[in-house]
Amino acid sequence: MYFKKCLYFVFTKDKSRRLPDGFYLEFYGKTAHAASQEKGIDAIMMAVKAYTEIEFMIAKEIKAKDPIIFNVGSIHGGVANNIICDKCTMFCTLRTQKQENADYI
Repeated sequence: MYFKKCLYFVFTKDKSRRLPDGFYLEFYGKTAHAASQEKGIDAIMMAVKAYTEIEFMIAKEIKAKDPIIFNVGSIHGGVANNIICDKCTMFCTLRTQKQENADYI
């Protein structure tokens, strides 16, 4: 399996001195019929793994005293219930008070 790098970022600043970062991640796999799963690469599974790893990274690699909010607002992918998804998009928000934490994530 492979991951394709993030294709789009939107960075904004608000007056409360937080640094909210809205972005989306796109994952590309290979479509296949569910009866032949070994022939496909599931983009939705890639998105799930990425989400889990980001949450783990925030929990274990960022100082506990540094407030961070990471949220996945939506995940879109797939065309049918019996087809391995070849493209998935995950829409996210990251808020932190320190730019170095946003850059790290």
